[in-house]
Amino acid sequence: MNDREPRSAELPDFTLCWAFDDEDSPTEVTVFDPEREPTTHWITIEKEYVRDLGSIA
Repeated sequence: MNDREPRSAELPDFTLCWAFDDEDSPTEVTVFDPEREPTTHWITIEKEYVRDLGSIA
């Protein structure tokens, strides 16, 4: 039997925000941490690759 905590217990907790390149017809979504400098720490993803976590979990 393994007494270690699940690996997920070791993962950091993030609060993330998102923004679209165009609110009316978005082609990209940018995800960033609002607590950090958003102009230097972000991920931009093309719309076709964005998935709702609830749909894949």
